[in-house]
Amino acid sequence: MIEKQSDISTKDSKIYRPVKVFGVVLLIFTIFGVIFFTYVFENEDSDFDSLKSRDVRSSHIRFVVIVSTYYFIIAIGILRRTIWGYYLFKSLLYITLPSLPMGIVSYKYLKYIKKHRIKEYFDKYI
Repeated sequence: MIEKQSDISTKDSKIYRPVKVFGVVLLIFTIFGVIFFTYVFENEDSDFDSLKSRDVRSSHIRFVVIVSTYYFIIAIGILRRTIWGYYLFKSLLYITLPSLPMGIVSYKYLKYIKKHRIKEYFDKYI
């Protein structure tokens, strides 16, 4: 029996939903992370005295900017379903795989990507 187009797109959206949620959560964490570290570095009343020295502050700012930019690019790539977003997403999962709490989530996402052939969803909307 031939499936209707709306049934196929509904099925596709249900399969892609966990990846899309990951992209949205990554985007939200990126935005809140930048806001938090801006508050910590710029506010004189913050309780993070170890971050007040100039050397530590500049290295932390560089690290936060680099990681936040990387996460932001990955989140945009996931939400726009670009092929480079897929590869950056997989690279993030492989990078976080050795860490204990995040590694479990990464392992489950990698299994989900392989089982449901998520790469096809990224190829559709280039």
